[in-house]
Amino acid sequence: MKLSRLYDNAADAAAAVAALKTAGFRAGDIETLTADAKGWISAETLVKHEVAKAHAETYAAALRAGKFLVVVNPLLGWAERATKALAAPRGAETAPAAVTFEGTQWDEAAPLSSALFLPVLAKNPTPFGSFWNVPTLAKNTWFFSNLFNLPLLSREAAPLSKAIGLKTLSRNPSPLSTLLRLPVLTGGK
Repeated sequence: MKLSRLYDNAADAAAAVAALKTAGFRAGDIETLTADAKGWISAETLVKHEVAKAHAETYAAALRAGKFLVVVNPLLGWAERATKALAAPRGAETAPAAVTFEGTQWDEAAPLSSALFLPVLAKNPTPFGSFWNVPTLAKNTWFFSNLFNLPLLSREAAPLSKAIGLKTLSRNPSPLSTLLRLPVLTGGK
């Protein structure tokens, strides 16, 4: 879940970014949002940057008035550190007072996405990991496969055994049934 704070001027926003970096946050987890050269920014733009729908219109109005918004995506368990770093510069405002949580942020067609303030159609291949800022377990292939220079998926039933020249443990397709002398269900007769 992203945290955001409004600042009155660029210097205070830059101080907040510096405080976040000093606190250990990566540059890729921090965004500073402002209105464009014509003084315009839409609530939809802020929602695309994962600002809560309930806050987006009020934040957009503040940005159009010349304020700066710093948004950070803290690691799991780092929210308190981010909150302290964002509050350090003077002029920090949390959620604007005009925010209400009535109606507009809820979408009946996608209740889970609405409750978690997620876009309905995500282009992200790992939306859960990105939302909770949990790294994926593997980048491209599994470590063990890379270690032995084996493909992740194989046409072989036992690729490791074949690669190092070991026989499989059993060639019997039903070892338990054979051991207990139970009949095997077969087609035919």
